[in-house]
Parts: sequence; structure tokens; C-alpha cells
Amino acid sequence: MKTLALLLAATGTLWAAPPSNPELTSSPEIAAAKTAREVPVGPEIFGVFYGRTPCQELSAQLNVAASEACNKVKCRLILYQDPATKAPTTYSWKGKTNWTGKWSIIEGTKTDPRATVYQLQPANPEGFLSFLQVDENILFFLGKDGSPLVGNIKFSYTLNRITRK
Repeated sequence: MKTLALLLAATGTLWAAPPSNPELTSSPEIAAAKTAREVPVGPEIFGVFYGRTPCQELSAQLNVAASEACNKVKCRLILYQDPATKAPTTYSWKGKTNWTGKWSIIEGTKTDPRATVYQLQPANPEGFLSFLQVDENILFFLGKDGSPLVGNIKFSYTLNRITRK
């Protein structure tokens, strides 16, 4: 019994200790609070999305070089719309490379013909970026074949909408 109590006490101490990696201590709420001041607002803004993705795979998707040391990419996507018609106009992409261009909303993926997809026309014709709208606040990266990209244990291929509070 005494051994069990010591084991439980030691385990509880390990669980209660803060992680040594500061990245692991930052919750989505804290990250959103840090970036909320930078979120543009106005009738021309369709949405502002942030995320962190695996670097090597995203670099291949964008057709840009990445050093072997690159393990994550912080991404920011701002989608603009016509204030009067709400039609897609331009976008601003920051992450591994900075792009601006036009975007469109298309319908259907290879597995769901009713899915809503945001297609970006990148400056680099070899690059490719499109997103599956999961709901109003979440976008999944799609591969060139139209399938959602799968992340790893640390980072996903997801962008989350950030709003100013």
C-alpha cells in the first residue's frame, strides 16, 4: 500500500509539472488573444484564418524549398470579398511564402460533391492551395488530388478563423 501511495504521488507530481517546451503551454485561446489585435475587420473581409502545419509537406504542396530543419510553418490566410455582392475577390497568404491573388468558391471534392472548397490562385503556377470548409470557422488543407491532408502528432493541416473581440 505504501508503495502504491508513493507511486501515485510521483505520478501526480509528473502530471502537475509544467511542460518544458513553451509551445506546449500555449493554448488556442492564448494564441488567439495574441493575434486578435492584428485581425483586420471591415465589410471587405470574408475571414482571417491561422494555423500551424508541418513544414516539409506544405513546402512540397506549395512547390517551394524548405531546409531540413524546418518542422512547422505558421500560416495566416486573409480572404477578401466584394462588400456589396459578398463575392470572393483577393486573398493574402503568409506562411513559408507570401502570396496574394484571387480566390474562388467551388463546389465538390472527390469524396463529397456538395462540399464547399476555397480555391486560391497562387502567384506560383506550380503551387497549389485549396481548403475544405468544415464549418464557418475551420478550413482543412486539400491535396492536389482533392483529399484532405493529414498532419502529424504536432501539427495539423487546419486553419481556424480568428475574430477580433
